[in-house]
Amino acid sequence: MMSHSIQPISSFSFQAYRPHDPVYYACYPHPIKDILLLTTQKGICGLHFLIQPLDTHLQLMAKSLGTTPQSKQTYPDIFWHTLQQAHLPTISLVLVGTPFQQQVWQALCRIPHGTTTHYQAISHKLNKPQSTRAVANAIAKNHIAWLIPCHRVLRKSGQLGGYRWGVQIKKNLLIAERQSS
Repeated sequence: MMSHSIQPISSFSFQAYRPHDPVYYACYPHPIKDILLLTTQKGICGLHFLIQPLDTHLQLMAKSLGTTPQSKQTYPDIFWHTLQQAHLPTISLVLVGTPFQQQVWQALCRIPHGTTTHYQAISHKLNKPQSTRAVANAIAKNHIAWLIPCHRVLRKSGQLGGYRWGVQIKKNLLIAERQSS
């Protein structure tokens, strides 16, 4: 089982999802909330905190992917084992979204472990200062919780704001990261 500290990822590689690629899933315990890990042969395409029944998460992903995820341990186990290592190598993320959403998610991966930012700062880093609302919408559509660290984005006031997986999970992730920094 994964330790209670959240280790930083050393680097990511990004690939776009090709519709109808086979997707496999498995569920794993996590100290904050059990997770659903979805993978293709190329990498991780989904990581959901299980806040709803498993079938609800799988239906959401089937709609986004254009294919139904299959229960198969082979690929998810390889990626889960990799995620549990103390010094994580490059993690391959398979992004399912528009080019703009993918830009936002890649920008999130550059937020240093244990720190936070706000939506407007992300839009400025993308050289699209008028796109704060679009950035927020892209962040809300992130299917790879924790690894694409949308939990590190707060309101400009410093308040937590919303979080797809629930504000308490966001708060717990931030606390765990600060403790491990």
